[in-house]
This record gives sequence, structure tokens and C-alpha cells, in this order.
Amino acid sequence: MSNDIQTYSRQGFGAQLELKAPFGLLIIDLVNGFANPQVFGGGNIPQAIANTVPLLAEARKRGWPVAHTRIVFADDGADANVFSLKVPSMLGLKEDDPNSAIVPELTPAEGEFVVRK
Repeated sequence: MSNDIQTYSRQGFGAQLELKAPFGLLIIDLVNGFANPQVFGGGNIPQAIANTVPLLAEARKRGWPVAHTRIVFADDGADANVFSLKVPSMLGLKEDDPNSAIVPELTPAEGEFVVRK
């Protein structure tokens, strides 16, 4: 066992959590721009989307509340922040920009909450 794992174990981290209702699903920033390696995407985003599709279907089947998030900057860029300083092209993620839209495979259903942040 590594020193880190021993330390966390000794400190009581890593206990099992019993799942208790009510349940919900929060899908964070699975948008077109992050899914496209030519825009912002890369890494494991395609796998994350593919793995979320059946999870979303199950949540809907069980009637769980579902919420999605997406990054949406103001049309005038007035809400530029540290992320857009680091990656200036993120300011292009406006309300009507297709790159800011949730990927088609995870399109929100009627009644699902969409947080624009």
C-alpha cells in the first residue's frame, strides 16, 4: 500500500457511502466544443459521453431529476473570467454557438434543468 493510501486510510478517508434516495443526475459540460478535438476536446470526452448515454436513459426511466450544465459567455464578453484568460477562444461559447450546445446524444428532455454558467 502506498504512503498516500496508508495516510488516507489512517485518517478515515475512503469509507463506503450508502446510497440513499432521492437520487438525481448532474451532467457537467458535455457540450459540442469539448467533444470536438479541433475546438476544445480531447482526452476521454468521447468515452465520457458514451458512458453517460445509458446512465441518462436509466435516470430518465427511474424518474430521477436530471440537470445539465454548459458554459455560456455573454454576447459582449462582459463576463470574461480566469478561464477565458487562460483559453481566450472560450469566449466564443455564446448562447447560440453550436460549440456551447449540449451534445446531441445527451439532449435535455422537456423538464430537465439546464444551468448556463
